[in-house]
Amino acid sequence: MNWFLKLSTAVVIGILLTGCIEMHTVITVKKDGSGLVEENIFVGKEIINMFREFASSFGDSTQPQQEFNLFEEEKIKAKTSEFGEGIEFISMENIVTEEKEGYKAIYKFKNLNQVKVNQDPSDEMPMAEPKDGSETTTEYVFFKFIKGKPNRIEFKLPDEPKKDEKSIEQAKTDDTTETNVEADSSDFESMIKFMKDMKAKIEIRVDGKITSTNATHVDGNTVTLFDIDFAQLISDKDKLEQFKQFNPDSFEEVKKIVSDIPGIKVELNQEVFIEFE
Repeated sequence: MNWFLKLSTAVVIGILLTGCIEMHTVITVKKDGSGLVEENIFVGKEIINMFREFASSFGDSTQPQQEFNLFEEEKIKAKTSEFGEGIEFISMENIVTEEKEGYKAIYKFKNLNQVKVNQDPSDEMPMAEPKDGSETTTEYVFFKFIKGKPNRIEFKLPDEPKKDEKSIEQAKTDDTTETNVEADSSDFESMIKFMKDMKAKIEIRVDGKITSTNATHVDGNTVTLFDIDFAQLISDKDKLEQFKQFNPDSFEEVKKIVSDIPGIKVELNQEVFIEFE
């Protein structure tokens, strides 16, 4: 939408710091290696209403006003390639409740070996479009399917980024100045406001019975890669301070910090297999 390009970075950040954002992805795998990807994304009404107001403000007063829709079907269809090659868009359902708006989208794949899922929820926010020239920080999980008796799914979680000595030394230098300390504190407080109502979950569901797996969190025919309610991090002062001191560079590092908070589920194994029949 053209009006979005007119928003300053400060305004966009201000909007993102309020309301809730929830993301839930389910990958269902059949016995022949085909299956479905179900993506659920919800945004708090407060954010939606702010966007409606901005859309109205920047609209052309000489033209009939169109109904605002943050989740346009064409954009959701365009995300098909983000899940890999040979993925097909099936359907999209807009969902509206008293507290939030969002959608459920269904994509179909013929071969799990071609599927990839970005585990970083910050890259999946529908309003957080990257600025020109910004670096992408996608953290994809790739899958391998081996047909047999039993069938086998394998995947490896992204590696944690390695911080070079120069960047570490620069961070130490920055921390010695009062100005940078104040800036860091301000950024951290903004991040806290943003994360307090954020939830993210990715699950793998098999069309059959799991006979063997090294996955950490298994419930029936479902394996949870992670299920994080960031409000639980915010309420844990010790973990929150650890989060601030560690200053994670990736979502994989975030998962490592929150993995032992009660109520949060995070896959602890780097390489995971699931056998089912």
